[in-house]
Amino acid sequence: MKSFAILSFLALAEAAEVKVAWKDCGAAHGKTTSLVPDTITLGKTTTMTGSGTVDKAVSGGQFQIDLKASIIRKTFTGKVCEAKQFSLPLGTGTIGWLGLKCPIAAGAVSVPLDITLSSSLPRSLSSTSIKTKAQDTDGDDVLCVQINTSPAEAQEDEVALEGGWPAEVVV
Repeated sequence: MKSFAILSFLALAEAAEVKVAWKDCGAAHGKTTSLVPDTITLGKTTTMTGSGTVDKAVSGGQFQIDLKASIIRKTFTGKVCEAKQFSLPLGTGTIGWLGLKCPIAAGAVSVPLDITLSSSLPRSLSSTSIKTKAQDTDGDDVLCVQINTSPAEAQEDEVALEGGWPAEVVV
């Protein structure tokens, strides 16, 4: 039993941060051009900011965040112009949608998210698939970004194999 506890601790210590890979997933009226930072430190709040453009004004609408991690499947929803915080399953952390400053004119846009992952996040839950999308009040897609996380050391191997995008992506 002691060896199991020590091995579990070592696995957690190795995953003190997770790497983030992303790609735009094709909103009809928006394009994601960057997502920073490219790592999340466990036990601390990280503000991730997606930047891009929209080709129409956005005065309101809905967002949806679909999370997949191991056997966990969870969907979070809310209004694009309002801040909302969500607790992740099993006490593993939180995701905070910080809300867009509506109305947004056509052109450049930034979308911030606060992500806090538990400092004791099990290694098996550090590999996730997160699809974030938003629709305006007309029901038109204005945001779609696919985010994948993985333990920092595993991501380096995948980057070498796939030129920056993880070899296996669950969409």
